[in-house]
Amino acid sequence: MDYERAMKRQTGSNKVQTNDRHAYGILEAVSAATLAISAELSPERVLQTIVEQARKLTNARYAALGIGADPTRSFHPWVFSGMGDAEVRLLPHFPRPLGLLGAVVREGHSIRLRDIVKDPRYHGFPPHHPVMKSFLGVPIRYKDETIGNLYLTDKIGAEEFSDDDEKAVKVLAAHAAIAYRQAQLYEQLQIERARLETVFANSPAAVVFVEAATDRVYENKAAETLFGFPLRPEAGRQQYLGKILSPDGRPLSLEEIPSSKALRGEVVVGAELVVRHADGRDIPVLVNAAPVRGGDGTVTGAVAILQDITPLKLERLREEFISAVSHDLRTPINIITGFAELHSRWLKKHEAPESERHAVEAIRTSGKRLNRMVEDLLDASRIEAHRLSLEKQSVDLSSLVREVVDRLRPVLAPHRVRVEVRGMLPPVMADPGRVEQVLTNLLTNAARYSPPETQIRVTVQAPIRTRPLKVSGQANPREVTVSVTDRGRGIAPEDVPKLFTRFYRTKEAREARPEGLGIGLYISRGLVEAHGGRIWVESELGKGSPFNFTLPLA
Repeated sequence: MDYERAMKRQTGSNKVQTNDRHAYGILEAVSAATLAISAELSPERVLQTIVEQARKLTNARYAALGIGADPTRSFHPWVFSGMGDAEVRLLPHFPRPLGLLGAVVREGHSIRLRDIVKDPRYHGFPPHHPVMKSFLGVPIRYKDETIGNLYLTDKIGAEEFSDDDEKAVKVLAAHAAIAYRQAQLYEQLQIERARLETVFANSPAAVVFVEAATDRVYENKAAETLFGFPLRPEAGRQQYLGKILSPDGRPLSLEEIPSSKALRGEVVVGAELVVRHADGRDIPVLVNAAPVRGGDGTVTGAVAILQDITPLKLERLREEFISAVSHDLRTPINIITGFAELHSRWLKKHEAPESERHAVEAIRTSGKRLNRMVEDLLDASRIEAHRLSLEKQSVDLSSLVREVVDRLRPVLAPHRVRVEVRGMLPPVMADPGRVEQVLTNLLTNAARYSPPETQIRVTVQAPIRTRPLKVSGQANPREVTVSVTDRGRGIAPEDVPKLFTRFYRTKEAREARPEGLGIGLYISRGLVEAHGGRIWVESELGKGSPFNFTLPLA
């Protein structure tokens, strides 16, 4: 009896040791598998590694993993191991989460079978699919969400997968879920980083980043061009000293520069400063700076954006010059025009020779033209500065258009002008004087650039809800459209987009009227847009040019 008890104890001890060795072997295999998975950074490679390690761990002939739960769509992605390329090419498509595969998705727990065919959830295999028998399906879950399912078939050397196989694959699936999510986050981070680096490197504005902990400075190509030399990251903000000045030319101290303020948590918006270039030039810049904060709210760095505003400064000076000169010119022009008017009357009263009266009339006409040009320059300056004033009122546009055309008939001769009003025209909300200015510009241009004796048609169109306007965007039923159409030779397609820009003149315009300024259409656009309307042209070479503008209803 003592011998039998001793043998039983020895046998039990051997079983425990065997189980321990088996458990240790599984743990070692799972650890190796999870390390292999964790070494992958691409989500696709992580999935492939999961499948291969699971097949190796359980000694399965085939293994596959699918992402997705919609039974109407195939798993995507679907990765597998154990099948050759020739076998894969014979399959018509990747599977969907249906039948036994779908049961793992729907039920959310492992399924282990000795024979797939005998299970009622089995739906069969597609043509050319390898025959499979034993089955182990394990869901891959992350934070209570099933993100994928791991399938193993045909246990080599056994009729079915064991409890230990299932436990091992569950442990592997738990680690795999974390590794897959980390790989997805890493890939997304890399994409965002690449996008940010692309924006940083290719930004037309100078961008400088300062790291709070190390004071290292990073810049893009535009910043290097702005300063005239490459900033050295390790040299920090000290490189800025003597290079960033106040508008009056005083060099800013280290604490005054925008990036230093941003490191202290301040936000700098629209600060006008000066950058002293390496070649000695002073470049006016507009600076915006802001702190960069970490997840806990602490300042981890500062970013500053510097924009060269030299063109804006020049534009501002030009506008101020035009405005000042225009105002100063008005007094002598008015004096010349006034005296020319008095002298014309005196010559007429004393029956002076025709040649003298013609000469004085030429002075008076030129004075008026010069005064009109000055007014146009002032209007252009007001439009640029957004200081254009309008005296809006309810206007009968049909009557206003006819009055303007009647006043201009002597100027437009020998052209024939036809006015056509279409539909019941409601009143518009507009400044009558400014609308007359737009009409005058369009009508005189039509007469100037079309053959004599040809017709100029002016059309006033009431709002039509069923027909879209011939301009980009949707038709607005709350506006009236005015069109001035000439019979000229039309406008070249390359000139059309520039017609309403300041000081632009086509080749034909320069040949027909060398003394023009090229701001008539620019002013017309500014006046129409100030009313809340739109202006555009439709032109084909050889077919004339309809100029159109809209005004809002009262």
